[in-house]
Amino acid sequence: MTESVILRERLALPMEMRAAIDLAVLLSGGQDGMIRGRAMGQSQLVTELGRYAPVVDDASTRLLALGVAPEDLRDEIVRSAPKEVVTIVVGPLAGLVMPLRSDRERTSGALTRDLPRSVWRSLGYQLRDSSGVQGVGSLFWIGGERLCRRAGRPDLADRCRIAMLRTLLAAHPMSLAAIRLRRYCRVSS
Repeated sequence: MTESVILRERLALPMEMRAAIDLAVLLSGGQDGMIRGRAMGQSQLVTELGRYAPVVDDASTRLLALGVAPEDLRDEIVRSAPKEVVTIVVGPLAGLVMPLRSDRERTSGALTRDLPRSVWRSLGYQLRDSSGVQGVGSLFWIGGERLCRRAGRPDLADRCRIAMLRTLLAAHPMSLAAIRLRRYCRVSS
């Protein structure tokens, strides 16, 4: 692949999706130069994850599910029984964000819903962490940026953009967000 093709692919991912992948790397211990676990899901997201750090295939340790269909995720968990599962799934505010996207952004990195909690329990997993990316505050600042640009105030629009970046991770405890990142751990029986 040429450098321009790689750059175009990276730009095709929305900023909040790249932020979610970055957070997944942090949750997966990628700070030490490698990610131990198996990554599965949409090829564009798996490729982007691999750009952060090499993924050492260790399905018994961790499964990174990046936009995986719920039934496929369930089948993989039953088959490999990892100690930890990190998922990037659609959040409750995704419906508000989609109309704001360009056609190219709508088709890149479309996420799926998470498995229901009852299914996670039946598989022997418990929710350990949950984070949201692009919450209500971030959406507010995106709207402010667009209004300021239309009003001919690029200086204020830039300030709104900076505020949006600062609020990209959704506040807890409700974590209303367009993207949810969840980490499940296997409960010892």
